[in-house]
Amino acid sequence: VNVGRALSADDFAIAAVPGRETMKAALLRPFHWDDSFIETELPVTGGHVQRDTARNITKFAVVDRYSGKGRVAKMFWLGCGPATPDTAVGCTVAHDQHNIWVAGSSDAAMALVVNRIARNQGGWALASGGEILADVRYEIGGLMTCRPAQDLDAEMEKLYRAAEGIEWLY
Repeated sequence: VNVGRALSADDFAIAAVPGRETMKAALLRPFHWDDSFIETELPVTGGHVQRDTARNITKFAVVDRYSGKGRVAKMFWLGCGPATPDTAVGCTVAHDQHNIWVAGSSDAAMALVVNRIARNQGGWALASGGEILADVRYEIGGLMTCRPAQDLDAEMEKLYRAAEGIEWLY
């Protein structure tokens, strides 16, 4: 896993056109196979387009884990991700390229998750309130582990338990 640098909240911000109070945004939702986008107006604060968890809109990003250039593609998602404030979850298992994906209710939480996953050389991470609640290491290519199955199971169970304390958008 070669992100190349530590990411910050700014890497996940979506800039608005200067002077705007709202921006039209394209939304995706999981399993959206149509070639048209859902569109909505989202608020702008501090020059950045914001999520709207009251309408089940959060942010999703894909981070290039191969080039070492720290590239981040970001978008808004409908009906998926954490509603709990300052929370994010991410993983390196993602068809086709297995880049790092992350969904979050704050840009800072998204950066925290991606940085933990990169440090672990792959796997899962869940963060809330400025701290990592759980992580699962997939240190072989970001997809597998050579550790005993019981160790992996214990990490996954900790992740599941931590996720039960998060409010999720559905």
